[in-house]
Amino acid sequence: MLVLIKMAFRNIRRNKRRSLLALVSVSLSLFMIIFLQGYISGMKRSVIYNSTKNESGHIQLVTKDYLENKRFKPVIYNIENPAELITYLKDDPVIQKEIELITERIFFGVLLQYEGNNKAVIAFGGDNEQEKKLLMLDRSVVQGVYLNESGSLGHKEREILIGQKVAETLKLKVGDTFKVLVSGSDYSLHIPTLKVAGIFKTRLNSLDDTTFQVSLKDAQEILNTGGGSQQILIMLKDYQKAEEITQMIQRKLDADARFASIQALSWKQSGGFAQMMESMEQIYGLIYFIIALLGSFIITNVMMMVVLERRKEIGIIKSMGFSRFEILSLFLMEGSILGLIGSISGVVTGTIVTSYFVINGLDLTSMISQLNMPIDNVIKFVITIPGIISTMFIGIIVAAIVSVLPSRQAAKMKVVDAIKSV
Repeated sequence: MLVLIKMAFRNIRRNKRRSLLALVSVSLSLFMIIFLQGYISGMKRSVIYNSTKNESGHIQLVTKDYLENKRFKPVIYNIENPAELITYLKDDPVIQKEIELITERIFFGVLLQYEGNNKAVIAFGGDNEQEKKLLMLDRSVVQGVYLNESGSLGHKEREILIGQKVAETLKLKVGDTFKVLVSGSDYSLHIPTLKVAGIFKTRLNSLDDTTFQVSLKDAQEILNTGGGSQQILIMLKDYQKAEEITQMIQRKLDADARFASIQALSWKQSGGFAQMMESMEQIYGLIYFIIALLGSFIITNVMMMVVLERRKEIGIIKSMGFSRFEILSLFLMEGSILGLIGSISGVVTGTIVTSYFVINGLDLTSMISQLNMPIDNVIKFVITIPGIISTMFIGIIVAAIVSVLPSRQAAKMKVVDAIKSV
């Protein structure tokens, strides 16, 4: 075997230009895979992070009636005893150990109108103090102030925090007041007066251009929910455990008649962009394999040319006693060595270049400025050791696969025919 390895390295060095071409091809394909892996992983992390904290949580608790009509965000199907349910879950030491944050929320659609301008937006009511840890809009206030902890404290005017793009469209300023028409959970129409307490800018179009925040208490009073909340969001210390903890919570809910109408959903079951990014994981793997395959095809061409050029040599070494298996192994080794060296070069170069974007990120502001996706304008790439190792194996395995055909052709040559060839 050692003799075959030495021969394989010698044969690679015989035509340096051709071997270099094969190495560069494999290296570039592996470089591209590492770069794409970093970009897609960074984008996936951004989408999952923003989707879960803005919309679904890692686990979402809603009534089963709400779930059937979820796309309409109905305000008539509420959890009637949210505080009792939260206490019930926190009393379980196993579940409590996994929870980082748990809070109530209400979402409802509103058509905002002000001085002849109008815009359809999504309003959400949440606990203002909890939302500082979850949605964190207090860090993005560019004008005015964040909402009071206790909401509007009995004032007629309900204070809101509004996205900058919404404010610009409606020409709203801090301190402006206006009325809106909403349908409450009691099926009646309500006309609350809203006052702009602050304007936020997160650089997420899914928030800045579509959303305003009101306190949970104000939302409950505006919609007349009787203290009920549309949903309860749970953020976990490890979001990868969402499926396991969701099943645990659902079993606990089903065991108590008070909460039999409540459904627990993990972020993977809630739909939206986060679930889409996760479900495309297998597609990404297929794309990486195809890129490696395209980059390695040149190895097939190189090996086919080598076999044709060395037919006489193949006949001679066969006449010296080399078996078909040894000939096959020799040419497979040559292709695999080219793949190995090219893979190492591509992975190292790709990791170095991608590391720059891990630290500094890639600014996509101009590209996604008009998209209402829960994705950061600057995507910070993600590199993982398992990802690097798997990419390396993809390069080596694909190179070995594409070397099989020319290697078999060399192994099947007859000694006399090979020696007679010119």
